[in-house]
Amino acid sequence: MFGLIVAGGPLALAGGPTTQEASTQPSPATQPVPRDPAEGAPNPVKQSAAKLRLLGQAVMMFANDNKGKLPADLSQLSAYLGATMLENPRTGAEHGYEYVKPGEKIHKIRSPQDVPMAYELDKDGKRLEGGWVLYVDGHVAVAR
Repeated sequence: MFGLIVAGGPLALAGGPTTQEASTQPSPATQPVPRDPAEGAPNPVKQSAAKLRLLGQAVMMFANDNKGKLPADLSQLSAYLGATMLENPRTGAEHGYEYVKPGEKIHKIRSPQDVPMAYELDKDGKRLEGGWVLYVDGHVAVAR
């Protein structure tokens, strides 16, 4: 069976699934939340990292829609994020992430892989020791 996924959705090829058949397959956006296989429950550490990645994608979408300009703060991302996106599943903090504007325009940032853009926060609003950090290039790593 052959199939092709395009930006607008699935496209059936000869011998491949029809659009209706392809639409019954889960898309990446509807994939389940990362889970800890040993417990069968959501893994809050992985969920927090995933939320930071999504936060980074929202920043990039904002920049794309605003001629490369980066948001001043997280409130400018409300059109790109769900209502609970800033809750940290690991710490339970309602405002679980701190955005640090790395510059005015995305294209002017040098070495984006080395420039932090957001930090994971604890319940007191302080940067979580050993917490996740989102970098401008979109990768998430443990704080150094």
